[in-house]
Amino acid sequence: MRVPKYAFYPIPDVNSIMLKAWPVEKKHIISFEEYEKITAILFSSPNKKVKSVLKNHLKRLKAPWREILSSLPRYITEKRVREISPEEIEKIGEKMFKFIQDLQV
Repeated sequence: MRVPKYAFYPIPDVNSIMLKAWPVEKKHIISFEEYEKITAILFSSPNKKVKSVLKNHLKRLKAPWREILSSLPRYITEKRVREISPEEIEKIGEKMFKFIQDLQV
C-alpha cells in the first residue's frame, strides 16, 4: 500500500510504502520453562564468562560440570553472558538439561 509523502508531518523528501510482515515460526530446541531457567541462571552474573557461571551453578547441583562444559562449543563458553545470543542460550540449555536428565534416570 502506497502512502503519499503528504500524509506525514513534517513532509519527507520521499514517498513511503507500508509493508506487512509475519513472524517466522521457528522450532525451538528447549521448552520456554527451561529457557527461562537457564536465562535466570546465566544472567545472575551478566559480566562473568558463561563458563564461570555454569561451573559455579553445576558445582552446587553436584553435576559433572567438566563433562557438561566440555560438551559446549568453546566460542560460547568464552563469551561474557551479556554477549551471548538467544540461540546460544538455547544450545547451553539443551546440553545442560540433557546431562541433568541423564543423571536423574
